Amino acid sequence: MTPATGPRAPTLARLLLALTAAPECRDARLGDVQEEFEERAGADPGAARRWYWRQALGSVGPNVGHRARRTRTTGPKGDGMMSTLARNLRFAFRSARKSPAFSGVVVATLALGIGANTTVFSAVYGLILNPFPFPEPERIVGVGTAYPRLGRDLGFWENLSPAEYLDIRDNTRTLEDVVAWDMGNRQIAGEGPPQNVFTGFWWGDALRTVGMRPHLGRSFTNEELERADAVALLSYRIWRDRFGADSTLVGSSLLINGYPHTLVGILPEGLVLYGMDLWTTLPPRPEEYARNRRQFQLIARVRDGATLQEVNTEMEGIARRTQQAYGGEFEEYEGWSIRALRWSEVTSQTFRAGAFVIMGAVAFVLLLVCANTANLLLARAQGKRREMAVRTAMGAGRGTLVGQLLTESVLLATLGGGLGVALAALGNAGVRGMMATLGLPIAGSVEINGPVLGFTTAVALAAGILFGLLDS
Repeated sequence: MTPATGPRAPTLARLLLALTAAPECRDARLGDVQEEFEERAGADPGAARRWYWRQALGSVGPNVGHRARRTRTTGPKGDGMMSTLARNLRFAFRSARKSPAFSGVVVATLALGIGANTTVFSAVYGLILNPFPFPEPERIVGVGTAYPRLGRDLGFWENLSPAEYLDIRDNTRTLEDVVAWDMGNRQIAGEGPPQNVFTGFWWGDALRTVGMRPHLGRSFTNEELERADAVALLSYRIWRDRFGADSTLVGSSLLINGYPHTLVGILPEGLVLYGMDLWTTLPPRPEEYARNRRQFQLIARVRDGATLQEVNTEMEGIARRTQQAYGGEFEEYEGWSIRALRWSEVTSQTFRAGAFVIMGAVAFVLLLVCANTANLLLARAQGKRREMAVRTAMGAGRGTLVGQLLTESVLLATLGGGLGVALAALGNAGVRGMMATLGLPIAGSVEINGPVLGFTTAVALAAGILFGLLDS
């Protein structure tokens, strides 16, 4: 097989070698002999041509006999899928090695597209789809309410009053560790000037609800929660960045808005719920708040053996009993409803639509990259017309040629995917740096993990197949 440029093998010898080679290994045999011929021709063209003739003449008897034996022993299917794949891979590597500049441009182009997709997916997966490192996350639910009389659809933020929290906590059999919280800003003192931190105020032990333990120290005790003692939990990142990860800080006094609080523990690393770097207790006796003062959120844990459907059936019963008891005084209870959702769904629903729009836009960029890559391959194919014509004349069917082109494109896409992961790692570091600089109150992390690598692998293979089909 003769490429468009480079030393030319003897035409008759090449045809003889093609005619005597077994069909299932013809392309590989021609490619191997041509590659060896080109290396020899660089030192002595005449000796290389004589060597080529010896290969052609020496293959007449053995290869004809081999082809007959193959026909008797294996039949028309040849030597199997793995051998075909191996030949196609050899062809793909040989083709890439012959055009290193072209292959480099294709791999770099794909790496940019795949890297951008991987970076965006890492952020979407880590910050929106799976932002919390909780064990058994399917058991953690948020509880929302809808008030048709107030024109309020189902909502999960600032949707419950303390009295409604007690209605749910004290009457549920399908939920456990029911907690409520509010959010605000507080100042903490320490080394340097006071620092504003986003703060969560809790009724109940939320760490027990999410199934996690403090990094250091302990969580709030029931007595501290009932008395609303001046105790606090600090996030791992504030403890590390502001206090130098000083383990002696636990048990000491921490000034919060000028009032001393006992720091009882450090939250687990990575647990920053909606940017709340400080946790403390709410005033006791939630029943003393007005029933229509709705500024609190509620999360809980589904009991072992209960289903989400059973939880929601129970929530509807609680809503009806509340309506019967207080509907005359509070008209918003007419037709109101309570509903529980997986907390991962609650936290992502606000950002999910926008996240998938961004994913779609980046996927469109990858589609353009595939189209441009296919155009590059088509442009190269114009220079390989003679080679393709010779291979077709030698008996290579369209299926064989398409298979080799697809293998080459998937190989290039795989190399581009590997480089894309490296670029995504740099992109993720940039995203984390931006989040730290801006102090964004977002939970979760942006990492290259198993799901992200699975996504990248799927994207690389799809891209390779796509532009391979466009090229063929």
